[in-house]
Amino acid sequence: MQHLDGFFKLRDQIDYRALPAQANQNVLHMLYRDWKSFFAALADYKAHPDKYEAIPHIPRYADKDGYKPLIFTNQICKLRKDKHGWYVKFPKAVLQAGCVRDRYDLGKMDLHEQKLKEVRLIPN
Repeated sequence: MQHLDGFFKLRDQIDYRALPAQANQNVLHMLYRDWKSFFAALADYKAHPDKYEAIPHIPRYADKDGYKPLIFTNQICKLRKDKHGWYVKFPKAVLQAGCVRDRYDLGKMDLHEQKLKEVRLIPN
């Protein structure tokens, strides 16, 4: 994964540089996991083809204008509370990357004992 990180930095990939480093690392980690499971399924298919209906397909890519899930860790975004209730606060880099808001309201949830681990943005 270090090679991919260096590759995107070297090419000065705008989308890659716009987000915090941990979010980028999570994207690379998900891609690595998808490809690793594909090759494991392919090896298992060669050993036991009767377990599968068809040959495993390579992981799908998003279209040019497509979207993929994005994971923010608790070091990137923060859980805050104001008079309206709880909300998740994102860094300014998220706004620069094209998100509409830097905070998303969670409403009147009882989160006083909870610790934020990660926030997953899953597009429609």
